[in-house]
Amino acid sequence: MNLSSANLQAPFPSDSEALRITHERGPMTRQLRTAALAIGGEPLWQELLSKVSPPCRARFSEPIGYFEWVESDLALELHAAWIDLQGKDTMEERGTEAAKEILDGPQRWILRMATPSLLIQAMPRMFGFYYRGGRLTLDSLSAESAEITLWANGYFPNWFDKALPAWGAEALRMTGAISVEVEAVPGNPDLPCYHHYLLRWKS
Repeated sequence: MNLSSANLQAPFPSDSEALRITHERGPMTRQLRTAALAIGGEPLWQELLSKVSPPCRARFSEPIGYFEWVESDLALELHAAWIDLQGKDTMEERGTEAAKEILDGPQRWILRMATPSLLIQAMPRMFGFYYRGGRLTLDSLSAESAEITLWANGYFPNWFDKALPAWGAEALRMTGAISVEVEAVPGNPDLPCYHHYLLRWKS
């Protein structure tokens, strides 16, 4: 499928309330606990919880369900504590593991039928299912490349620049794509809610 300029989504209005991501589904934070347990066991997980506020600690002291909505402010606080412990360079890994959490879990049915192109066509709907707020649009799609725009704010820059591209790259690999590249295009300072991505792969 090729999307001409006439088919492109109109620019999304910069309504801060509509663009702010307020909630995310369980897999986005479940993978963080999985990583802590894999690296340092229960002591590292408890150390992580000790570095967040009481409301955040209470929220994540209980198991998080796959389809449960988690308040983004609390999820971001947990991620910020993780970055303090493990460093900003772990954001790509967190994006990769989030893709596995979704596509090896409740959305495994997608992989049974998905080609890279079909997965990319489904990404706007998937984003709307896993996040409240913001909007993901498919701008162009050809046999082995695509362009996607995310209109959103409320998360830290490394999430947009590192974690999301890593999520997309891993998701494409899980459909059988090879030589995958997902590039976050440098943003426009006047449009902090605008995030553009170039995806390339070989089938």
